[in-house]
Amino acid sequence: MNAVSVMQSSPSKFIVHGLLSTMELRLCSNAYNCSAGVTDIIMNNGVLIPTFRQEEYANRLVELMQNDNLRTELQKNSFASIQRFYPKNIIPQWIRQFERLPFSR
Repeated sequence: MNAVSVMQSSPSKFIVHGLLSTMELRLCSNAYNCSAGVTDIIMNNGVLIPTFRQEEYANRLVELMQNDNLRTELQKNSFASIQRFYPKNIIPQWIRQFERLPFSR
């Protein structure tokens, strides 16, 4: 694969599964800050732009295209970050939540 980045084209929606797939492929993500899901996923592994700020979005894309070090760092962080969502890490969290319920004792 020759891709290094994935860009969200819509300032009003982003498909979270697509974002997670991007991270699994070790790509940096560029997205508008349009939903809670996006802000929970993109932390130190991509570029999050305030919604409808097209000029800022374009400037950040140019920065990513010109700055190999930044792009490489985001790509590394992307794969490390996706591991938070792996079943081996999520399932224990759900079990702890269920164990806290009053009827589970």
